[in-house]
Amino acid sequence: MKNMNISEEKEKIYKKFKNLCKSRFSYFDFMEILKAIDFAEKSSSSSEKNSEDHFLHLIRTASTLLTLPIVTKEMIILALLHNTFYFGEEWIEKLQNSFDEEIFNLVKTYSEIGDKEIFVPNTSSDILIKFLVSRAKDLRILLVILANKIDNLSQGNYEKKEIQNKAKESLFVLAPIADRLGIGKFKFDLENLSLKFLHPTEYKWIENFVKNNKEIYEKFLTEAKDKIFSEMKLHKIKGEVSYRIKNIYSIYSKVVAKYGRDLRKISDFAGIRIIVSSISDCYKALSICSSLWSQEDEKFKDYIEHPKPNGYKSIHSVFKTDDGKSFEVQIRTEKMHEIAEFGLAARWKYNEFKKTSKYKEREKNINLKQKNESISEYLTKWESEILSEKFSSQKDSISQKIENVIFISTPKKDILELPKGSKVLDVAYKIHTKLGNKCIGAKINEKMVGIDYEVSDGDMVEIVTNDTKTHQTEGCLKFVKTPLAKKSIQNSLRKFKILENSKKGEELFDKIVLEKYGKEILKSAKKIISDEENFVGYKTKESFFAGIYEKTISIEKILKNFELISENEENSKNLSFLQKTEKKESPEEEEKEILVGGERGIAYSFARCCNPKKEDILVGFLSKTNGAVLHKSHCKNLQKTNILNLVDISSKNNSIKNFGVLVGLTTEKDILEDIRNVHKNFVVIKKERIQSDYFFEINFSDFNSISEIKTFLGKIKLLKFLKNVEFAKFKG
Repeated sequence: MKNMNISEEKEKIYKKFKNLCKSRFSYFDFMEILKAIDFAEKSSSSSEKNSEDHFLHLIRTASTLLTLPIVTKEMIILALLHNTFYFGEEWIEKLQNSFDEEIFNLVKTYSEIGDKEIFVPNTSSDILIKFLVSRAKDLRILLVILANKIDNLSQGNYEKKEIQNKAKESLFVLAPIADRLGIGKFKFDLENLSLKFLHPTEYKWIENFVKNNKEIYEKFLTEAKDKIFSEMKLHKIKGEVSYRIKNIYSIYSKVVAKYGRDLRKISDFAGIRIIVSSISDCYKALSICSSLWSQEDEKFKDYIEHPKPNGYKSIHSVFKTDDGKSFEVQIRTEKMHEIAEFGLAARWKYNEFKKTSKYKEREKNINLKQKNESISEYLTKWESEILSEKFSSQKDSISQKIENVIFISTPKKDILELPKGSKVLDVAYKIHTKLGNKCIGAKINEKMVGIDYEVSDGDMVEIVTNDTKTHQTEGCLKFVKTPLAKKSIQNSLRKFKILENSKKGEELFDKIVLEKYGKEILKSAKKIISDEENFVGYKTKESFFAGIYEKTISIEKILKNFELISENEENSKNLSFLQKTEKKESPEEEEKEILVGGERGIAYSFARCCNPKKEDILVGFLSKTNGAVLHKSHCKNLQKTNILNLVDISSKNNSIKNFGVLVGLTTEKDILEDIRNVHKNFVVIKKERIQSDYFFEINFSDFNSISEIKTFLGKIKLLKFLKNVEFAKFKG
């Protein structure tokens, strides 16, 4: 500091930092830190910005790290030297010559990501967090990034045009990382500072509200604190009791963002913290509070019994005074408190002190000079433990995710996460399906590559397209990596196949209908098809005609469904082998005349199993030897026969009928709504999932004839997602 004329206040910052380092590190490590301070001072003098301010920024950043209970000399040196690469080749060379390879690599990695813009609009925080962690590669770098951001925001070191993005980056990326690291102090600082720039009006209003009401709350909290402390003393519970006003961002996120400026909605605007020596004392202290005030049971949270994922433990409860004031009480042990403030780093401190005879005098034994080797080992353990925390709702840990993924950027500065081994075509489909379908290659770092080129971590990928291209080939399925790309290619191939088969199917339809049924029937059918909304169970005209080409739809059944040819035409063919009688009935006999399939003179006989009579409701079974065998409609033997072999039997005495049919269906998806469009009256007897398919057993009712049941079954077979009609049992 000898060549710098700085203010007395700034001199104090430097001296305080130096003394802290002296107390925290061994002599040799302290000398390394002094060397880094000297290097930082000299390199700062070459800065285009105010060299004094820049140097003090480095000191403040390093000082922020010293608030952690675990810190290494490498972290402090990195904080002091993190901007060295910005001063040019001369200083980079001096850095390499002055410090060991580990320090140089830490500073180099920091320079690649530390102050780069991380926040990307419309990109999830989860991806940005993973991106930053994967780039940092070392937990020490992440901690310096957090400390650096806290100082830059608190000092307002950013220009107006970049401050919004830096604040969003701090709030949505860095604060969640601090939270997962369990460093509550860093998290709260980043949140409060971000809010100040993102919502200055709300920040100022809450700040003023806290300031104006602080005296009132402090008086009330002091009284509450004294009551608790007196009771604890009476019950021989050793500990500390303090109070605090909730930080500004917490008030904003819990109340203002949800309810506007109504701070009556917040129950824990003010709070009391009780720190005791054991877990049993935590619950005794809770009992004391419950005896003094009424507890709001629905707001009680026991994080000792059920810790948060980041290791946080504490008892939280809200109490209400007789005059209606609400306040939160947090109760925890000393160890829990330090972990809450400084995260998993505090665990190391306790684990080490438990091995010493001075553990009970924890506050007197904070000198870590002899423990740098242990600290370094614990940092590795800490990093492993942190990276195993869940950064999203999925089961995989972030370390596993990062090991198997890459991050690439686009010309629009979007960051995309992809699995290792992804190709250019995977990137295209990740951006948009249409882009993937039209992709013919990409420019990667200004070099033109093909669609099967494997992209690398950190690549900037610009997709190249051809507007005349509509789909990729089947061969692409062999090299793409992502399920999204595979599914998109399969879908585009399926659509292309439908379009091709649709053209062939329409030609086939025109040819068969014209040859077999004539020009007028064809004309009418084409008109119905053009007006039909769902094309007999198919969503589009193209898929309808493709079904004809693929022979999944019967042209005859379509025409019957359109009522362009009658059902009786088919019945006539089925009945053609039966011998017709030439006997002419008298008018009296015509009253009792039985029509088989609507035809007169068809030979019939009565079944012996159910002894039917002419006045019964009858159903005929077509026998090749005995003509139509008539049964009572409720005869059990009819349920065992193929419905296609049944025929309507009618006479003037039994015209009122109500038939049903029990149908078993296997489908690719739940098609009950599609079935309802065909026939409304049914009851589902059974529905079950068999691997990827569905099986339904459905009882359909309210049919007036056998021919109506046959028409219905024909329509069911046309449904798009039907795989098979397993059975159809007649029910009279």
